[in-house]
Amino acid sequence: GIPEVRQYVTNVVMEIVNNYDIDGMIWDDYFYPYGGTTTEDAASKALYKPAGMSDGDWRRQNVNLTVQMIYDSIQAVKPWVRFGIAPFGIWTTQSAVASSYGFQLPSGITGLDDYSVQFCDPVAWVQGGYVDYIAPQIYWPTTSSGQCYTTLAQWWGQTVCKHFSDQLPNKKVHFYSANNDYSDWVSVVEAGREV
Repeated sequence: GIPEVRQYVTNVVMEIVNNYDIDGMIWDDYFYPYGGTTTEDAASKALYKPAGMSDGDWRRQNVNLTVQMIYDSIQAVKPWVRFGIAPFGIWTTQSAVASSYGFQLPSGITGLDDYSVQFCDPVAWVQGGYVDYIAPQIYWPTTSSGQCYTTLAQWWGQTVCKHFSDQLPNKKVHFYSANNDYSDWVSVVEAGREV
């Protein structure tokens, strides 16, 4: 929520982009803490949150502004460097949020989500073209009842990335499926299903 922090993060990223011959950069999914945020940002809220804006919308805006700032900064100096993020595998479980983007949520998906817990909105990043790729952490097997790998991978790839890529002029946002192939539960059969 503090503009100087967004600038600092951008400066760190740009130090890497400017000084190293990299092809791309990926961010992990850590934005606001998984455990939830209560009063930790009270001071910055008092200074920067617009009146009438919910805490959640303000926090998501902070993350969105950071993502956009990073993307625009990379594009300004090395537009060939790809920038992507690996968000948590479940975007939201709120149908009203999905409807605001013109989507339906994937059927049967339950659990912790990016939108209301970590206050990030990866669908907004794809819609705005502020990432070159998205690699959601879909760390569940195809047999999971509430977090099915197949359902989530198809939703991220087709419903989100393909939909917005078709609308963005001269840009495609790519989907890369992230799975937990080093985990104990991944068998040869499960790996084959995911591929």
